[in-house]
Amino acid sequence: MNNKHQKSPQLLGLILALCVLPSTDALAQIYKCKADNGKIVYSDSPCRPPPPPKVVVAPSPPPVAKVAPPAPAPPAPVFNAAKGGKLNEASVAALLQHATDLSVQSNYRAQCALAAPDIKFILTDQSTRPATVLNGGRKELCDAQRDSALAIQSAQLQPAVVLGKQNINVNNAGTQAVASYESTTTLSMQGQAVVRMRCARKETLSVYQEQILYSDVVATCKTQ
Repeated sequence: MNNKHQKSPQLLGLILALCVLPSTDALAQIYKCKADNGKIVYSDSPCRPPPPPKVVVAPSPPPVAKVAPPAPAPPAPVFNAAKGGKLNEASVAALLQHATDLSVQSNYRAQCALAAPDIKFILTDQSTRPATVLNGGRKELCDAQRDSALAIQSAQLQPAVVLGKQNINVNNAGTQAVASYESTTTLSMQGQAVVRMRCARKETLSVYQEQILYSDVVATCKTQ
């Protein structure tokens, strides 16, 4: 068939509608009505309006018992330094696991609260060419955590994080620790893995008024 004689589906739909629908003049002269016995009749006079429906007054519903509002969620645990304001391997490992749990929950506000005021970070993604580098201070890190959490929620992805063996070194004063380890993050949708990323991490944790906070973070990541 010659292309110039072909019609688009939208145009064919308009032509079909014009062929099927009667004109407004015809609709003004013939009325389709329903007789008292239920049969359909056609007339040149307007149909008699149907009798008003019977109004049935429903009984008042029983009073609804007031439901107490749910109790507020307990605050996230605060990880303080060990006794005497000093770090130890156990307290550092607990904080690393806690931070991982927060990332799985997309709780970016609580994640941000674990960053020291003077934190420095550098994240390198070697999955791209050239590699993508993100660095900065506390504001930039918190913004990145927020954007990542919202993106995961918007895409309806389910994150899972597995921590590898941790090498934790605490200084003699017990005021600072360096943790080196690998983490594997898997993002899934409806039970199917969408992307998996492995990161080599080196994180410095320090005591700030008896609280353990991240003071330096270096991570190099690559998708598998």
